[in-house]
Amino acid sequence: QRLSSLQRAAIKKLADELGWVPAGFAEVAQQESPDVLSARLSGKRIAVYTLTESSSRQAKESLKEIAPGIVIDCSADHVGTGRLRAMAEGADLFVITSLSAKHAATDFIRAHRGNRPLVYAQGRGFSSILRAVEEHLKRGG
Repeated sequence: QRLSSLQRAAIKKLADELGWVPAGFAEVAQQESPDVLSARLSGKRIAVYTLTESSSRQAKESLKEIAPGIVIDCSADHVGTGRLRAMAEGADLFVITSLSAKHAATDFIRAHRGNRPLVYAQGRGFSSILRAVEEHLKRGG
């Protein structure tokens, strides 16, 4: 019960992949009302840049599970593209996994992001992406 919805989503995804069913976990998740982070995500557009496409896909699934109204765009482009520029200019929050990225693309994102929120995931996996989103929201983003 002390976990945020993003933390529960990460644990659920990991448990699903391992074929593990944590006792009582589903019941706790069903009993709780949406937390503040979930409410703050609703209606937002988040962009994710990583070369590890499975991580962005899993993060997208987890975020959509806790905030169905969220829009998430993912990119693994190696250089700047029109789509990457549109993502950089249009997202409410942009997450970059710097351990799994090309400098040409990250420089392009920074150049087109302006002063809009840009955060860096500390790892390569989907839980690092979720943690970056959560930390941004906790800081008031």
